[in-house]
Amino acid sequence: MDVIRRAVRAALLSLAAVLLAVVLPTAASAARSAPARPGILHLQTVPPLRGVVVKVDGKLARSDAKGRIQVAVRNFIDLDKRLIVPETRISDDRKVVFDRFRGDVDAGARGKVVELGLRTARLVSWSFIDRFGAVVPPDRVAAMRLRSNTGEVLDLAGAELTRPRWVAESRTQQGPRGLVSKQLYYVVDSAMVDGTSVVNRAGQRFVPWERTAWVVQLLFFRVSFTAADMFFTHRVGDGIELTRADGAVQRLPFGPDGSAVVPDLPRGTYTVTVFGGGVSFGRPVSISKDQQVALTVISVADLALVTTAILVVAVGLVLLGRPGSARRPEPGR
Repeated sequence: MDVIRRAVRAALLSLAAVLLAVVLPTAASAARSAPARPGILHLQTVPPLRGVVVKVDGKLARSDAKGRIQVAVRNFIDLDKRLIVPETRISDDRKVVFDRFRGDVDAGARGKVVELGLRTARLVSWSFIDRFGAVVPPDRVAAMRLRSNTGEVLDLAGAELTRPRWVAESRTQQGPRGLVSKQLYYVVDSAMVDGTSVVNRAGQRFVPWERTAWVVQLLFFRVSFTAADMFFTHRVGDGIELTRADGAVQRLPFGPDGSAVVPDLPRGTYTVTVFGGGVSFGRPVSISKDQQVALTVISVADLALVTTAILVVAVGLVLLGRPGSARRPEPGR
């Protein structure tokens, strides 16, 4: 029996050796020849988007709603050199450009799905409102600076503030489980009106992936100016001269109630001077809220009072200093 068992075992081992000698080279040969054979390349866009175009070997394919692409290739050798992902506008307000592949594209020969990373851009526009939601005309804003979370800075001025603009929307990063799409956002660093910024730096944030119409709130305040003389506190003056941060001067007359009201004065620091009614020196005024500003003027009455006081003092000094006004001591006493 032992002899029979040893014979059977030897026969099985020989058969296994023959099978390995035949199968392994065949499998290895098939594995080596797979990249050289025609096949179907499976791609997955990151992020998953419809309408992404790829071109290879004279063929064109587009991604479906889930970002999947299937395209026939003549072989998988140096496929990364033949595969083209052109910039494509996949909707009215979005376009995509190639960013990266995850791993080797030739791996598609083994039926593996290859990740195709994309950068996206979005067509955005903006409008301006005040603190109460009233529309501010774009031509009131001289310039605006936007800054993305990647550090990109967009400086806009003039006509650029009135028309849509393409901005970077997302990009891909390598994650532990594959490519990951990262959405970008932008903050408003400044919005210049009359030479001063009327936004809090980085206080407003916009995400292109979520919204294409950006509404920027500007800081305008209602300010009332009045003027009175120094000593009698009577209303004086014909109006004020308001010198802005950009050097421009605006003359505002006082109304019947003795005040000049600016309903939408941009936040900032101004120099204010009263004209008419006396002597007024420029006074710096910082505007950061709705407020009433009371200015002081040296009026004609103030000047008369000061002049009279000076004359009285002068006459008194003269009288006190007259000869004989004080008894002189007699000689010898």
